[in-house]
Amino acid sequence: MLIALAARTTVVAGRPGMDPPDGYTVISTGPYRPPIVRQVGYSSAAAGEGQALGSGWIHAGVASSGGFEDQLFAVRSVSAGTVHGRPAVLSGIRDGAGMIVWEPTPGAIAFVGYGGGNPLDDSGVEALRRLAGRARPVTSVGWQALRPVTIEQVNDHRHPGPWPTTIQRGPGG
Repeated sequence: MLIALAARTTVVAGRPGMDPPDGYTVISTGPYRPPIVRQVGYSSAAAGEGQALGSGWIHAGVASSGGFEDQLFAVRSVSAGTVHGRPAVLSGIRDGAGMIVWEPTPGAIAFVGYGGGNPLDDSGVEALRRLAGRARPVTSVGWQALRPVTIEQVNDHRHPGPWPTTIQRGPGG
């Protein structure tokens, strides 16, 4: 099947295109790396998870495109069960940091990440699962009502840090 997909992929004016085989659907025609990541940030204590996570910082957000998913393969990722009935992975696992990531709709990636504070042990992983389970979608109007701050950043996977060119952070983020 990969050969059939590759044979139906073209490049026009430097941009890839796909004529999907029967049974497959193109879910995104946007950029490979997400041009915008919308996220909110807050302390683990404010989220009610200070005991499990210590004095760390939580980031929850949504991004689009396959570039975010590619980053999951660059770091250790393991199954995290499901979030809102969708398969999830625990990624970026190292002492004091981790992220639960799932696909709420085709082409969109949702995440709840943690950094700092206590080492990410089983208690911390369960805290991330609880936070992900409490995550809810926000409409564009609802997001704008949060008065997000926009931060321009480098969009290059070879450099550490966030993947997007623009991060829009809600209150506390």
